[in-house]
Amino acid sequence: MAASNHPEAWIESSLSAPRFQKYLDAVGGDRAVALDLYDWNAEAAAAVVHDLAHLEVALRNAYDRALSRADRLMH
Repeated sequence: MAASNHPEAWIESSLSAPRFQKYLDAVGGDRAVALDLYDWNAEAAAAVVHDLAHLEVALRNAYDRALSRADRLMH
């Protein structure tokens, strides 16, 4: 069956066939499982980005406190 006739043809057009092929290869060609793996990967990446965002804010605030203290000591 041609990809354009497949009900999930959007996968290849949205993700690109080479990118989705990596997921297909990882699960032995099962399209449903490959898509589940892609979704899991996207959720895992989002969780990491979420945690990094908290770390980034904490780091900026720590720099701000340190620079503010240094500024007060110099004046």
